[in-house]
Amino acid sequence: MNTVKFGNLTIGEIPRVVGTLLSFDSLRKFAASSDKLCDIAEARLDEIGLDHPWAAECQRIEKSGTPVIATLRAAVEGGKSRLANPDRLKVLREALEHVSAVDVELNSGLAAPLAESAATKHRALIVSFHDFAATPPYAELEKTVKEGAKVGSVVKISTMVKTPSDIQVLERLLRQGWPVPLCVIGMGDAGSSTRKDFPLLGSCLTYGYLDTPAAPGQLFARALAEHLRSALSNAGVPPPFIRCRGPPLSGFFIFTGRSSRADIPTRTRSDATWRSARNRFIATSSSCATGCGCR
Repeated sequence: MNTVKFGNLTIGEIPRVVGTLLSFDSLRKFAASSDKLCDIAEARLDEIGLDHPWAAECQRIEKSGTPVIATLRAAVEGGKSRLANPDRLKVLREALEHVSAVDVELNSGLAAPLAESAATKHRALIVSFHDFAATPPYAELEKTVKEGAKVGSVVKISTMVKTPSDIQVLERLLRQGWPVPLCVIGMGDAGSSTRKDFPLLGSCLTYGYLDTPAAPGQLFARALAEHLRSALSNAGVPPPFIRCRGPPLSGFFIFTGRSSRADIPTRTRSDATWRSARNRFIATSSSCATGCGCR
């Protein structure tokens, strides 16, 4: 299985929960908090604003052990940044000095130069594609993933879901073998379930908000983690791991969704155990996790 590192965190072996931050106040509070509700934090710089000292807060989060993704999403792909591409490239290159990964749109033309910068600094690059109107045909998405995998450490596909067939198209992407980890998300009310279900089928990341939803159908990060824990536990499968932040325990602990350290069980699971259990869950399911009835 192909993997990549976000800081010291491996992406591609087990699903990771990304918590999005859309305001500087939320970024600052998250940096100061010991209760990290996610594996990875995404700093949406187009929402936070570049006039704030975002780099210092991102560094604080990184030093706490939580990798940060810096995103400066263009307005044409659902963000608020209206900077010209050369200016966006400059900001994202600066971000690579402070964070473990940056996210840029495949269609921006910035992926190739950022890939070079990321490789030089031993950082990761998420190459993303968004369609807020529909889910394109499988052949188009397959081509998009292949193009993104040429330059990205991770490819992220996020499309608007309106029908069960849209979910089937996205699930088909997860059934294919790719040279890099793949994140697939369905947007909108009809696609909300994919944020909970696709991690079971191989999506390397799932996104939940920590302050305000960043995309249609996005779920609260804590609720997302709790749902995954419950669903997998009921199926006899260990849930996604969120690393224990407290001393002196080590390893990966089952996340309870509560803030008290007393709530963190002492039972550890290895990544190999996760993969084996996940495969058993999929093999024994009478239908796919989306409920579309394709199995």
